[in-house]
Amino acid sequence: MQTLTLTCRIKIVCCLLLFALSAMGQKQKAMRITYKVVYTYSSDLAPRHDVSYLDIQADGVSCFYSHYFVKSQEIQDSINRRGSVSIDMVSKAIAPYDEGQPNFVYKHIPTEGKLTFTTYHVDWFKYSEPIPALQWKIEGKDSVIAGYHCQAATTSLRGRQWRAWFTLDIPVSDGPWKLCGLPGLILRATDEQGYFDFDCTGITSIEIPPIRLVKKNYTDCTPEKYFEMEKDDRENPLGHLKSLLGDEVNISEAWIRKTDQRNNEEAKKKFTYIERYDLKETH
Repeated sequence: MQTLTLTCRIKIVCCLLLFALSAMGQKQKAMRITYKVVYTYSSDLAPRHDVSYLDIQADGVSCFYSHYFVKSQEIQDSINRRGSVSIDMVSKAIAPYDEGQPNFVYKHIPTEGKLTFTTYHVDWFKYSEPIPALQWKIEGKDSVIAGYHCQAATTSLRGRQWRAWFTLDIPVSDGPWKLCGLPGLILRATDEQGYFDFDCTGITSIEIPPIRLVKKNYTDCTPEKYFEMEKDDRENPLGHLKSLLGDEVNISEAWIRKTDQRNNEEAKKKFTYIERYDLKETH
């Protein structure tokens, strides 16, 4: 038996590596649930409308994210690759998608039972926490959503009361945002005040690469730290921006006047948060 030459060995190793990398990137079947989403961040402000996806793999790993935000990023990247373009051109191109929320919620990443939240907030931030063990109370109310028979259930999560409608026709214990833990897929969820609403508009079978964190240069933080940062951004946007970018950041007078209107006690009382980490309630 002839001994393989060093060149042949290198070629074989390279082929094996390429095969392994190809297998890792192979697409797999997944379920995509589309939600029409409404966020209301202040009782004084008009609701923001978004379209979000919940992609769920066969192994239960999932990612909830804004289709609008991803689309706007793709448009910006495409325009920027052309070279010199005006800010006005970019703004007009992404205008239909500018209400997309820059948040990604991964369940069972990095490990089973863990949730990872990433967001763009001048920079990319990331934190991980246990998937919330929500205490649901199933009600006797029935409904039909996106063609599926659903039951209603209620729960609370970090200061907000939720009602959700889930279907036993799809026995997947997942749902939009951080909501999960029911014996079927959550197709609709709304808080009792109607500030936040997720409404399924369709379910499709798709093929996608394995769900992983979007590759970004993340700054790690805790859920509590991120909440304080979000709260500071709402209540003191100018000071918050300077804390991130430094005192030398160039900010227009018009933006300063606009944000000053939010920096008062009356305005702060009207801010709404989808969850609060400054409460004693935990899940």
